[in-house]
Amino acid sequence: MLTYTISELPPPAGADPPFASAAEDVNTDGVAAGSAVFRGPGDHSEAVVWPEHASPTVLEMPPPDTLGWAINDAGDAVGYLRHPPVQPFLYHHDNGLIEDFSAALPGPESWVFDLNNDRIVTGASGRAVPNVPFVYEGKNGSVTLLETVPGRRVLPTAINEAGHVAGFSATDDLPPDPHALIYRDGTMQDLGPAGEVADVNNH
Repeated sequence: MLTYTISELPPPAGADPPFASAAEDVNTDGVAAGSAVFRGPGDHSEAVVWPEHASPTVLEMPPPDTLGWAINDAGDAVGYLRHPPVQPFLYHHDNGLIEDFSAALPGPESWVFDLNNDRIVTGASGRAVPNVPFVYEGKNGSVTLLETVPGRRVLPTAINEAGHVAGFSATDDLPPDPHALIYRDGTMQDLGPAGEVADVNNH
């Protein structure tokens, strides 16, 4: 029988109420990534990584107001600037550097939602509503623009260790008429109607 322990994740040092936080992803070591939201004058959020038994690490990227979204087993994390122009970042755990790779993407704004253990990131690039799906290889800086679905906007939300990308598409602005999709072996496959796609496993 499985048993679970629920642990409250502490706020960053110096964070006073009113304060809120949200963990969006967790890796195999129990390290979580997400955001800490500071309310009141200068309301803003900061992407953070929560080690299991310590105060979280704030992933500072000027200007402030970032959201943390996903973390891999090496402790690398991705997220994006919350306010326009929305720009993605990749946190490299091994050297502590935060990489802004927006210049490598085609759109004026870009969102990232997941990365795998090979530091391959997926997201979408465009204006207002993401519409050009991509994968970015954090180890060599290359970008691959994925096949789109004719007449539909595509939002990739997850990537597995094989580099397969899952997400959903919709007509017009998301989310009217959403369909699940998966991109693998160079082909985008429409899986039919689905409310939302949040993740994909290695099978």
